[in-house]
Amino acid sequence: IYVAIIGGLVLGLFIPIARPLFHLAGHAPDVQELEVIYFQILTLGAFPVIACSALGGFFSGRGRPWPIMWISSVGTVINLVLDYTMIFGKWGFPEMGIKGAGIATVISSYVSLAIYLGLEFRDPYERLYSTVSGWRFDCDLFSRLVRYGLPSGVEFFLDIGAFSMFILIVGRLGTMELASTNIAFNINNLAFMPMIGFGMAVSVLVGKYLGMDRPDIAERSVYSGFKLTFVYMLFVAIAYVLVPDVFIMPFTLKADATRFKEIHDITVVLLRFVALYSIFDTMNIIFASAIKGAGDTKYVMIMILVLSLALLVIPVYIGVVLLHKGIYIAWSFATLYVIVLGISFLMRFRGGRWRGMRVIRETPEILPPSGLI
Repeated sequence: IYVAIIGGLVLGLFIPIARPLFHLAGHAPDVQELEVIYFQILTLGAFPVIACSALGGFFSGRGRPWPIMWISSVGTVINLVLDYTMIFGKWGFPEMGIKGAGIATVISSYVSLAIYLGLEFRDPYERLYSTVSGWRFDCDLFSRLVRYGLPSGVEFFLDIGAFSMFILIVGRLGTMELASTNIAFNINNLAFMPMIGFGMAVSVLVGKYLGMDRPDIAERSVYSGFKLTFVYMLFVAIAYVLVPDVFIMPFTLKADATRFKEIHDITVVLLRFVALYSIFDTMNIIFASAIKGAGDTKYVMIMILVLSLALLVIPVYIGVVLLHKGIYIAWSFATLYVIVLGISFLMRFRGGRWRGMRVIRETPEILPPSGLI
């Protein structure tokens, strides 16, 4: 929570400079205006998002993912309902467009945070884990958190930043290309979320079994998770190629049919790129989560830093801005980046260095009765 407070304040510093930052992207003025509005509103919700991640770790680290699922589901439903009412001006709300989408997301984030706090600060957890009385800053514990968590946080920032730069550069090609890219990523995100859940589970299991000095069980858990996600993503990838219109159709609502025709045609091709790299993204998620669960967070950070620059940001900038190539060249580099990244994490895992790593070398605390959430 201390990290969430710091992170929320730091991200808040970007609100006044959002306009000049997005101006650098070179997008159309009307697109820039929408980007600035959406970014500034979302930044106000940075604190609850980071805090929810920390509070969710309280449950996932104890092997209890169900509260996380239910809280995330409640937050998602609230977000969807508020999106509908605020974007389109329903049920007495004014029509706010992109501004309404941002406000809905921020409100749902704060609701999720309130539910987490209500659960974790109640008596059983306070009595067993001092969730309220243990609020005081612990320098030693915080330093360990920074040691293992900072590289993971930087890695996440670099990955998001690299793809954000990719979208900004692609936006220079035109509104149609930018819209198609955003639709393709949004479609992929829907299928991507279950893999994130598997990755979290793998990370928890690796940490658990390494703490029990059972790397053999940890390894089996990782490969089991990989098989499940691979089969799941294989079916999704096939659907991207064979029935792309099923995924694109929701984006056609209230869209001008004539203008959307070009966006549709580009998106169909982009989904083929997504289908290819999503297979390798299973390696990315599962094996990166595995070695991070063991504490090998610096390797993940370094690989994303090096490969995102060498295979994504710099080549796409050269291809689009300097050589004036089209959108498919940009997406070819994005696909190559994901493929190479996934293979690098697989090779690191197979190297076995993670087997000797331990995040915490302490006697495990006594778990509460199984009846508690």
